[in-house]
Amino acid sequence: MTDGESRKEESRRLSLPWEGVQELFRYWSGKGDLFAGLAAIVDDKGRPWEEIDVRRRAHRVLFQKCLPMIVKLPTRSDKWLAELPISSAPRRYRGSAPSSGTDWVATRRHGWPPRTFEGRTRTRRSDPIAASVFNWVAHRLPIVQRDALQVDKELAKGVLPQLAALQKARAELGVGSTGLATPDRVTLSALGRSGVVWREMSRLAGMLRLEDSKDLLKLSKEQIAPDDELRHRLFHLGALGLMLGTTRRLGWRVLSLRPLSGAHRRGPAFELVDPGGGTWELWFEAGALWRLAGVREPYLAATAGVAGRANVKEADLLLIERKRRFAVVVECKLSSDSSYIRAGYSQVVSYLSEIRAHFADTGCAFVLGPQELIPSATTGVTHSGSVTFCSSASFPSDLEAVLRGVV
Repeated sequence: MTDGESRKEESRRLSLPWEGVQELFRYWSGKGDLFAGLAAIVDDKGRPWEEIDVRRRAHRVLFQKCLPMIVKLPTRSDKWLAELPISSAPRRYRGSAPSSGTDWVATRRHGWPPRTFEGRTRTRRSDPIAASVFNWVAHRLPIVQRDALQVDKELAKGVLPQLAALQKARAELGVGSTGLATPDRVTLSALGRSGVVWREMSRLAGMLRLEDSKDLLKLSKEQIAPDDELRHRLFHLGALGLMLGTTRRLGWRVLSLRPLSGAHRRGPAFELVDPGGGTWELWFEAGALWRLAGVREPYLAATAGVAGRANVKEADLLLIERKRRFAVVVECKLSSDSSYIRAGYSQVVSYLSEIRAHFADTGCAFVLGPQELIPSATTGVTHSGSVTFCSSASFPSDLEAVLRGVV
């Protein structure tokens, strides 16, 4: 295992601020908001992702979870057709000749000798439940697969025969993609008792229907947190939620101003009103602060003579009250590399210094990291303001102490 792989493995064990993530969901209605928020976070190259980037990585996680079930599915389409359970229903008939199902008592009622024969038979047909689940999975799985392979082209290498057989069988059945209903748990539980193949099929459908869940916290834990590129973004969103939760518990009024997406990064994401009537702006990725104020960021002004293009240096989170001219800067650092976390010091000091030069007279900064690496909060004082390194566990109380001292 390389150093990079080892560091990623260690990062996966770091705790995430689920309390803050849950708080943020108070203002969201579905997974579209979650994906947009994750995409809006600026990466190390200074650019936000598109929502499709998030969806692909989330689908990579989902597809990988599906592999143990897919590998147990038939590798030939005729096996699928043979596996579709058959159900039969009784039906009465009237015909010109007797058969093993002739009801002689009912036939005699029409006269004797009989000209027609009445009887019972059974109609055999494919089980509609099994066919419905089969068609839904055969439609949904390729969508997840296609996105997943955009991230990891080798992911489906061991299940290509199963995937091909599934699609060939669906084509032979001639069923379209319209009118497909997501199977519920009761349906899948019943289908799972129809044999080994259908047990795996019901488990696969249960995994694929995760995205249709309205439980965003479960979706985040199952499909977002396992991805190395999405985990730190989830940490960032959780930090925002911790700020919202802290102010709400202090009795502040919280108003959502815009979606958390790259397309709407034109101003603060939330407006907060404290009990004293002060109005605070809560910025998510605060780079637009300079453009909207018509002020050139000091970093860009200072480096204008250097060859090459530079990006705005923006705080992950910024809370500012214009009348009191007080600002709180937050930098999020989810990593098992302590040197990476310590690098947040120079970042927040720069952000706070620049903001105080134009928008605030006083302020403070936080570098927020995992509690496994920051067991207790520590603070240093600079000319620009205090800088506190803390974990997501202590951040709410640390922030509350600051805000109580200002309001």
